[in-house]
Amino acid sequence: MVIVVEQSRLVIRAYKIKRGDTVCSIAREFNISIISLLKVNQHKNPKQLTIGDTLAVPTEDSDSA
Repeated sequence: MVIVVEQSRLVIRAYKIKRGDTVCSIAREFNISIISLLKVNQHKNPKQLTIGDTLAVPTEDSDSA
């Protein structure tokens, strides 16, 4: 049996942290897992994020064919 899965391109966008943001709320806003968010931001300590910091947010490119 062969299963063909459409490949999607991963797009990384920058997100500037606002007051009240948490890793969980950012992940929920972009409909991604917390683990995915933390993987692309390994250099950042999620407990030391401050307003104005920028996180990389992985999203799928919906225009990929």
